Formats: sequence, C-alpha cells, structure tokens
Amino acid sequence: MRYRIAAILLIVLLLLAAASCGKKTDPGEPIDPSEPGTTVVKPTDDPGNIKTKEDYLIVGYTDDAASFGYPSLMPGCLSWRYDNGALLAEALAFGDVDTAVIPTNLACRYYTESGGKISVLGLSLSGDVWLMESSEDDMLFADSIGPDMLLGRTVYIPYEGGAEDVMTRIAADYSGLVAGSTVLFEYLPYAELEEQVRSESGSFAAVPEPIQEGFELGFSTSWVWQSSKGTDFCPMYCVAVNRERVSGEKLEALKELISGSGSFLTGESALIDSATPFLRACYRIDPLLIGGYMPDDGLYE
Repeated sequence: MRYRIAAILLIVLLLLAAASCGKKTDPGEPIDPSEPGTTVVKPTDDPGNIKTKEDYLIVGYTDDAASFGYPSLMPGCLSWRYDNGALLAEALAFGDVDTAVIPTNLACRYYTESGGKISVLGLSLSGDVWLMESSEDDMLFADSIGPDMLLGRTVYIPYEGGAEDVMTRIAADYSGLVAGSTVLFEYLPYAELEEQVRSESGSFAAVPEPIQEGFELGFSTSWVWQSSKGTDFCPMYCVAVNRERVSGEKLEALKELISGSGSFLTGESALIDSATPFLRACYRIDPLLIGGYMPDDGLYE
C-alpha cells in the first residue's frame, strides 16, 4: 500500500511540473531522442510530444544488472542510458540526470567534489562483479577458487574507478596481492574486453554479469566481501539523487518509492552502518576512489 501511495504521489508531482511548463520563461534544453547513447521513455500519461527535459524526472541507467531495472520504478520518467557507471555518476553530479543507481564509491567521490550535491537514498541489495577466464584456458579450480587465483594474472576492467575496479582491488587486497606487482590491472571498454581475454591466456575479465559463452566463472567478488565481513550483501551500488534537482515533496515521494521497492536498504543510520566499512576499504586501497576523503553523514538521506 505504501509503495502504491508513493507511486501515485510521484505521478501527481510530475504532472504538476508538466502543467507548469507554459509558465516558464526559460523552456530548458530540448530533448533529442536521436542523441547517441540516449533512450527516451515517454510518460504513459502523456502521449503527446515531450517539450523539455525540465518537465520530467530524468533517471539515468547503464546496462549493468544493478542499474538497468531502476527506471521501471519511476512512473512517468525519462530514462537516459550511459555506457558505464563513471559516465553516469558524472552526469548525476552535473545535473544531467536527477537520480540513478551508481557505484557507491563514485557517489562518495562526487559528493565531495561537488560540495554536497549528491545524496544517497539507498544501498542496492543486488549487484556483483564476477572475475571470469576464457574456457579455452581449461583452468583447474579444485584448489584455487577465490582471489588467490589472481596471483600473477592480468585482470581487464571496463573502466577505472567504478564497481568492477573497486571490487577487483578489494578481492586482490584480501589475498595480499599488490597491483602492478603480483597482479596487473588493465582498462578496456566493454566492447573490447571479452575478445582480449579470449586471446590472452591466463587473463581475467571483471564484469557485472557472468559471460554466458566461452568463459569459466572464477569467483564472485561480493562473496569475498560477505565472507570477510560477515554481511548479507556488499554495498557496491547505491541509489543517489542530485539534491539541486530533486528536493522537497518530490524527494520525499522518491524515498518512499525506493523504500517500498524492497530492492534497497534505506534509513540514514542503516546506510551509514553498511556503507562506512565499504568506503573505508576503498579509502585504504586508494583514497581517490572515494574523492580523497571519508564522507561525513551529510552524504546520506
């Protein structure tokens, strides 16, 4: 019932915003549905043409499992697709999108770098990073399942500073491996990553979902985190908002919707308790992963 009420309230707020469009002196930036990397979803309650992006809630997403389903929670929204979590987090910080599921460390980083424009509303209860090897290597798993498998290997990561990067580094650190010495990290776009690992014997791919054909599963990095910390999930992803674009009643409605979805851990104290150990682990590996500083409690709503 609370979920339904929150959804109705958010629709009403969005309709009120749309109704006020004619009163604006600055209509905002027109939306171009043909823009590369952009998917425009028209609100079901407005079959007409979209006038400006300022009239609707804009939800950013990537094709990662943790992010892809988020726009479906937002009735009457525009959804904008980005190639990776780093680009999406940057877009959120600059106000190009209103809300998104992004890597938790990047929410912290842009909270610091933007002077507090980013706010975390929830931690995703799903999402993982998988370390996978080409099945042509015919790897023997019996005595080596886990991060020890990375010793002397090269891991290809789709972009620097995101969940795949952070979780691979945490897994390596758990086994005492040193980047650049006992394990190597290289960055390649998703489109090139699979082919590189297929052609390079002994290398690994760090991916948000298991590759179905031609690869063997090494291990789940969230399993490493949960095993070492005794937790039920790894808070590598969060749902965040741009505070300058989402506030007041709209923010409260969004928080109710997220809380009622069952997909996120919510509540300021619960967020602090779960996110702080994760951000400390990131900080210990490289402070720049979270913007150079541990955040204050203002990061959380």
